[in-house]
Amino acid sequence: MSTPNNADYAVLSVDIYKDNASDRGVGSWSKLPDDGDNPASGLKAQAYKNVNYDNHVVIAIGGTDSLLDISADHSFIDGSLDKRF
Repeated sequence: MSTPNNADYAVLSVDIYKDNASDRGVGSWSKLPDDGDNPASGLKAQAYKNVNYDNHVVIAIGGTDSLLDISADHSFIDGSLDKRF
């Protein structure tokens, strides 16, 4: 049985940053229903399935993606976790 590889993960790690969740899915990877996006917190999450990899689901999580998120990034350094976490 084949399994997803680093190239698959890389493609999905880019796909998660699409602004519109309905546009997600790339190549033979299709998004599963019900994205985990939370516009209030900025969280982006999506589960993907690929017909070439039986019984495998990949979950991609979008991290901080703009300078507006600098407080969240900094909170990991100084231990004062941002309210979103």
